Amino acid sequence: MPNVTDAADRSLRLISYDRPGYGGSTPQPGRIIADCASDVRAICTARTRV
Repeated sequence: MPNVTDAADRSLRLISYDRPGYGGSTPQPGRIIADCASDVRAICTARTRV
């Protein structure tokens, strides 16, 4: 994956997101597409330590 290698060479982290029930994430019955906006907001504002 050239993007991962390129980011690592620049000491950057790549973050990806799957909506619940898509890709490898677990479905969450009862949610609508618009509900994922709060998930993305939480990801963007989270402060993590590596």
